[in-house]
Amino acid sequence: MAEFDLNLVAWGAVIAGIIATAFWRVLGVLLYHKIAQNSPLMQLINMLAYSLVGAVMMLLMINPSGILATTQMSHRIIGLIIGIVVLFVTKKLPIAIIIAIGTFGILSTFFDNTSLMLAFIREQLCANAPIFCLYFSYQDLNIVAISATALNKA
Repeated sequence: MAEFDLNLVAWGAVIAGIIATAFWRVLGVLLYHKIAQNSPLMQLINMLAYSLVGAVMMLLMINPSGILATTQMSHRIIGLIIGIVVLFVTKKLPIAIIIAIGTFGILSTFFDNTSLMLAFIREQLCANAPIFCLYFSYQDLNIVAISATALNKA
């Protein structure tokens, strides 16, 4: 019974979100001729819309979910900053988006500190105790490091 109640609450939240979004869209369609483009009300609406987009973007940047959560925040922020700089220089949003995503992808792929750290540890282990290279893997990294330390002390 508790699972059914949880599903009902979740669907209620989805329906409430749809109604709230649809209400403002319908209101905008009905009133768009009656609001001047340069009026204070339209400026307020634009300000709220841009601030909501910025808030969602920062939420994804600071507290991502899914596969994006496995990347480093510094890579996401550097990609964002480069995208903003390119946008100001070129004044072309598609180019800025492509370059920002490309920058993030390159940083995440080739400059992952975790991968560099593991490669460094492997290199050190193989240089100091070549026998441990045969047993090296990411899963048993701690065992290998402890064994190599014990061997060096002996």
